[in-house]
Amino acid sequence: MLAALVGIVNDIANGVALGPQNRKVKKYLDDATCDSVIQDLSKVLSPQLSGLKEREYLRTIFYKHCIEGLSQQKYWNEESFTRHVRSTHSEAAISSAALQLLWRSFHFYAHHPFRRDSQHGQFDFDAFQRAVLLTAFQCDDLLGRRELDWFWRNDAAFFRRASFERMFRSIEVPETTTQLLKEQNDINSALSDAMDVLIVVVPQFMHAAPSPEQLEVVAPNLFAREPILTQRELRREDVSILMDLLLRMRLSEEKWGLVYHLGDCVDASPADKELTEALVNSLTGDGSEKIVTYDQLLLAIDTVVSVYSHYKYMKSSFY
Repeated sequence: MLAALVGIVNDIANGVALGPQNRKVKKYLDDATCDSVIQDLSKVLSPQLSGLKEREYLRTIFYKHCIEGLSQQKYWNEESFTRHVRSTHSEAAISSAALQLLWRSFHFYAHHPFRRDSQHGQFDFDAFQRAVLLTAFQCDDLLGRRELDWFWRNDAAFFRRASFERMFRSIEVPETTTQLLKEQNDINSALSDAMDVLIVVVPQFMHAAPSPEQLEVVAPNLFAREPILTQRELRREDVSILMDLLLRMRLSEEKWGLVYHLGDCVDASPADKELTEALVNSLTGDGSEKIVTYDQLLLAIDTVVSVYSHYKYMKSSFY
């Protein structure tokens, strides 16, 4: 009886103490829009730039290749991205198909977690910096962490899988056939990504985190305001292109910023093609299927772990 009474008193005390914090969290979630969430993600990630040198370096790259719109707003599009990559990498090192794949991936992270069509895509400096932070600066690892420190779901393996899936989802193309199961998986992944971002950007109180039930309501509401995009699929040929790039990546001793190494992709060769084919077969099977599923990739998760690590280093080497 006494224990029950103490429990009730504690619940009341906690409710009084945490009431203002819970109300702030609820108000943020109630007022959240796609634009506000993306802007707040930029604010949270920006301190990961460790110094003025890195900030100025990114600004220099952006403004060197940016396009100026009718309203004099400066932005990047696929042409800007192509000019930047071609300024340091030849066709023999990065093919046109590989360049398109890298653009799709970069565009995906620039708008994360709200995907946009990359075919005629463009974005401003804030989105450019966000894409660089999520890829080259490896801030993708921070998504889903409360106070950028601890995972809000008690399942670290889940976040590792989600991060792998994002890497491959970022290179998907519009699908050619409708697959209802794949469509549902895409929706679930997108909602999960949005919840992992929301947990990062809401007001951070140690004992007043939003509940999973709150996030499960807010995330679909955000997507309800978004344009409906064509469903997408992961092609085996794109997995092959990505693997080929990773196998040919070389890092140098020279660094940009404080910790990130400059790098390059050596020119392609027949031997590289054979090795790439063997690796892709180990991930996806014998090549009889042109579309790859995430179940196939997760079966080879130990290999994917190594691939994902190389992917991060490859992204950092392009800047």
